[in-house]
Amino acid sequence: MPAYVVLHEDEDLIVVFKPAGLLTAPTPESDRNNLVALLSRRPAAHGSEIFVVHRLDLHTSGVLVLAKNDEANRILSARFREHDMTRQYLAVVQGAFPDAIRRIDVPVGGRRAVTHIAVEERFDTRATMIRCTLETGRTHQIRIHCRGVGHAVLADPQYGVRNALDAPRMALHATHLAFAHPRTAAPLAFTSPLPDDLTGWLSRSLRRSPVDSQA
Repeated sequence: MPAYVVLHEDEDLIVVFKPAGLLTAPTPESDRNNLVALLSRRPAAHGSEIFVVHRLDLHTSGVLVLAKNDEANRILSARFREHDMTRQYLAVVQGAFPDAIRRIDVPVGGRRAVTHIAVEERFDTRATMIRCTLETGRTHQIRIHCRGVGHAVLADPQYGVRNALDAPRMALHATHLAFAHPRTAAPLAFTSPLPDDLTGWLSRSLRRSPVDSQA
């Protein structure tokens, strides 16, 4: 399993790249190895508590922030609830995603949910890479919105087709996170490019023509 990478750490928070296949925190269904436990066991942690501000799904990779004290957790959690952060994801979805769909405003779980979308790259009619900017942050929002318009995230185990186009895992990555520091209010921004498992798959499979792939 790829290791997590610490992108930034100070006395109030820690920003981490989480690989796919690693839980953010224990769940009622599983208490297996998870990011919070790994961070808590570091020698540098000195037994300090790690607070979960937001989560990335097990099969999603990317950047996320965790708090290191009660006050930072309170402030950052409030900003997530108020959508006072910039969160962008890259997703590879099935088919030719329409240029005309720039905004999806469809409730998720009975609550308002808005995703802004820009096409990044097309792989003929097989798939499209899109950049999704969250105006709200509901559970599985991007995955549900993409499926709802007929272009599910590739290899989504819940809302799509598991082995679509031989994707190595769900093709969803949290690529950008920006927010104000909870203590100083200084602007912080972090970007995580697509990891090797997805970039390698794109080069081997989708960036080759269907004819080349069969050769």
